[in-house]
This record gives sequence, structure tokens and C-alpha cells, in this order.
Amino acid sequence: MQGDLVILLRGINVGGHKRMKMAELRELLQEAGFTDVRTLLQSGNVVARSRHDGRAAATAVERAIKDRLGFDVDVVVRTGEELEAIVAADPFGDEATDPKRYVVLFLTQDADADALQAIRDKDFAPEEFRGEGRELYVWCPE
Repeated sequence: MQGDLVILLRGINVGGHKRMKMAELRELLQEAGFTDVRTLLQSGNVVARSRHDGRAAATAVERAIKDRLGFDVDVVVRTGEELEAIVAADPFGDEATDPKRYVVLFLTQDADADALQAIRDKDFAPEEFRGEGRELYVWCPE
């Protein structure tokens, strides 16, 4: 059974490093068994379907890029269901009214509890940060 995935490639097409054409990315993902592959601009953000989920999909993408292009890329994957849960758990859903000032960072593993506590211990007002599992929600109203 195939499921919907959002695949996020870190650090490609930035400052002339790790250059990758999205047509080539779509092709190599299709060759790796992904279907319905769609990319967004030159960002390295991909929506696709796969029999893999989570870490297995990320590993398959990392391997395909390394084999074809010869460089390492960190890959984060979320399923459609996980994204729905991330939106539902949004701690700033009512107050984060400007999407240009609001970001959710997707981590490969749960956020380090000590690092999150260190952020909570500092006053960044009016900016706010909240860690929930493998996501860090950041609201910067000013």
C-alpha cells in the first residue's frame, strides 16, 4: 500500500552548493520507487507516494541522491497523517496570524529536552518557541 509523503531536503540549491534540478530529483525518486512525485520550485520540497514511510523513505531518498549526484543530503519525511496531527497540535494556531512570521521546524528526532528547557529559560519576548515531539514551532510576531 502506498501513502502520501512530504519529503524535505535540507541545504540544496543554496549559495551554489549541492545543486539539483527538480526534474532530476523527480526522476531519481521515481527510479527509487516513489510515485506521483511533485516538487515545489527549486526548494527540494517534494510530495510523493511510496510504500516506505518515515525513516525508510528518508533513507531511500538520501541513498538515491548519493548514488546519482554524489553528495549527502539530510532528508526529513512526514506522512500525510503526521502533518494533519502537526497542524492539529499547533500551539500558536489562534495567535500566529501572519504566516511570514511563523515557522514550524521539522526535526529528524524528538527535540532534546535540555535544549528546549534552555530556550524556555530565556526571555525572547515577543518571540515564542514550543517543542512538540519532532517539531519546533516558532512564532515571531515582530
